[in-house]
Amino acid sequence: MKVANSLGLEWIDGNKLYHIERPAGGCGVIPDFPMHDYLSESDATPKFVEHLQERLAAEGVKMAAVGGFDVIDTHKDGQMLSIMVANKCYIGYMDAVIVPYGSGSYYQHMRVGVEQKQSDFDKQQHKEEFGKNPSRKRSRSENAAPVEQDAGNADKNDPDMRPASSSVPGPFSFSGRSKGQSTMELLAAYSIADQPVDVLLTDAHTHHILRLRDKKIIYWANLSTPEALDHLAGYLKQADASLDIDPASIPEDAKSALDAMWALRPQSALAEQAEALMSVTPLQDRLKVALQFMQTWTASGALHEPLERAMPPEIAAMYE
Repeated sequence: MKVANSLGLEWIDGNKLYHIERPAGGCGVIPDFPMHDYLSESDATPKFVEHLQERLAAEGVKMAAVGGFDVIDTHKDGQMLSIMVANKCYIGYMDAVIVPYGSGSYYQHMRVGVEQKQSDFDKQQHKEEFGKNPSRKRSRSENAAPVEQDAGNADKNDPDMRPASSSVPGPFSFSGRSKGQSTMELLAAYSIADQPVDVLLTDAHTHHILRLRDKKIIYWANLSTPEALDHLAGYLKQADASLDIDPASIPEDAKSALDAMWALRPQSALAEQAEALMSVTPLQDRLKVALQFMQTWTASGALHEPLERAMPPEIAAMYE
């Protein structure tokens, strides 16, 4: 990761420092989410969000109640994460976020960001099971003829996924573009959130968790579903579920990371950031992207200084 390296961030293998063990008397065998039942990861997201909320509740996390958390589907809400590094703007979206119950500012209040992928294996399984008509689900007992994976339809953003030719799910690798995407989302999350954030990168079978502390990216790679749920449940049980955070309650190593990332999102550079974003956005998409960009700044501007001070006067006037 060139950006992480340019910021002087060190990668730390959390599996070596903080071993995760399944506690005695846990929830037993936890089935993976059936990602292959869906045509795409976007189609799967709403049900995956419900599944994650149910599993965290089963692990003892207070969910969907005051003093607890909610898992929110954000993959279509249009709000962006953005960060400026070396005068270059990086943007991204979370598929889902875990926030305190009652939150209306998801990125500001998120405690966990979720980046969900659908592996080539699950895409192939979907083709074999449901054929060319995804709306007609076949019985698992039917003998569906194997369908060759169309490389042209593979998700080009997911080169690390297990090969479609495999008959047994292989590991979803923590490398390449998926690693880069989740890392940028982690850094951008820290530039907008009011509390430390963990990022979950998952294909519903193999799970990777990222955390930023001081100048270290701590990662737990290749977790099983029970291990990942234990990790997230333990993290959320210790997290503050209130909407108003006392900065004094944030551990110093986490506050240091937040401060460093906030500095990469200078409010006074709104116009420059927007200009850099527009320069790489196709003409037909600029209005939509510009509106999304302004929505993000509007939702989070109060974090550091009043929004009207961050915007040029002609843009601030639009919000009066």
